[in-house]
Amino acid sequence: MSFLFVDRIDGKNIICEDTDGNEVILNKEKTREEIKESDVIYIDIFGNISIDKEKTKQRKNEILNLREKLNKNNI
Repeated sequence: MSFLFVDRIDGKNIICEDTDGNEVILNKEKTREEIKESDVIYIDIFGNISIDKEKTKQRKNEILNLREKLNKNNI
């Protein structure tokens, strides 16, 4: 299973980043779920694209924590 981080939605394309930092572009029409920016998605062995709700929640919390730390340090 491959995890991808959704960077943005551009028309019919979902622009993602993989765990190595490489850009991956997926066709939005091939997804069954409503994918949004900052979602963590995965592609199973059959090519199905799904949102990992738990990893998405974890990632959003990590980003919020980083922002709080930066604000505290006036960066």
